[in-house]
Amino acid sequence: MIGRTTNRSGQLGPLVKAAFVLLTLGALLVALVGVPRWVKVDYYLRIIVYAMLNSIAALGLNFAVGVAGQINLGQSLFAGVSAYALAILTQRLGAPWIPSVAAALVLAGVLGAGLGWMSNRLRGPYLAVTTLATALIFYMVVSHEVWLTGGPMGIRVPRANVPRLFGILVDLRVVYYLVVGALLILFVLGRVIYRSKVGRSFRAVRDDEMVAGLMGINTLQAKVWACTICSVYAGVAGVLYVLTYRFLAPVEFTALQSFRYLAMVTIGGLGNLVGSVLGAFAVTLIPEFLRVVQGYWDIILGVSILLVLLVFPKGLGFLPDYMAQLMAKRKAEVRWTGEFHVPKSP
Repeated sequence: MIGRTTNRSGQLGPLVKAAFVLLTLGALLVALVGVPRWVKVDYYLRIIVYAMLNSIAALGLNFAVGVAGQINLGQSLFAGVSAYALAILTQRLGAPWIPSVAAALVLAGVLGAGLGWMSNRLRGPYLAVTTLATALIFYMVVSHEVWLTGGPMGIRVPRANVPRLFGILVDLRVVYYLVVGALLILFVLGRVIYRSKVGRSFRAVRDDEMVAGLMGINTLQAKVWACTICSVYAGVAGVLYVLTYRFLAPVEFTALQSFRYLAMVTIGGLGNLVGSVLGAFAVTLIPEFLRVVQGYWDIILGVSILLVLLVFPKGLGFLPDYMAQLMAKRKAEVRWTGEFHVPKSP
């Protein structure tokens, strides 16, 4: 062989991806901070807050499904349990808000740990059906136990009962900044977990559980941690949902909502945390733009999801990789190095 071959696409790819990620995060941060000043209609601001709440729940679900490989169709259960626990403790029992929030998150985490323990016995479709069944049971309970949950009429949190934060009434715009802060903190925490030893054990269990066990990884502990993180993230979303809407009804925590969370993770990319946020915004906001074609927007949304998955098979979270491949030069450049390489005789 004469000369040396260098591939510039391999050098340009990481730079393009890094620039894209930095620009996207910077633009997103500026947009999120400035949204309350630009959006004057509460309805549209509440939709954006709802998209961020879905992002938090999708981030947690991605740890169980995308990172650890444990199929979970009951994410709405954890969000609903924490939301109803907070509402019942504060409105029915008159408990203080901060201890009630902590209790709601602990309850969600305990249920998630139970799911992780159960995943050691059940795998694949059996685990999926079991988590779906628990979500259906929760929906039936909150729909029929009127004395506790209000039934289909739900639980309303009066404005007078909403807590104050440093003397400031927690209205919609204050909740917006709380949700933005929670999303950023949980996203950074998720990145730290993903890159840590715990995250590596999650991925090892996902790739091959038997080999992970032979390598000394406690597979049961990894599953329990993954499902606990998943449930706590959903619990945070449920608690913030109460502050955002000040009303709870069973229709918000159906099994269909669990499938929506799974669609967010799938569209964004399994195992990709940025993709979870992008997928959540896409699934939440696209129906709002399609309300002008009522009766057909479900079909259009389904076709849009299929098109996204056809164009970006790995998900929206891998968009920087696609852009790097498009912008990088495909041809390898051959340079003369002044050396002759004579093949050795056999």
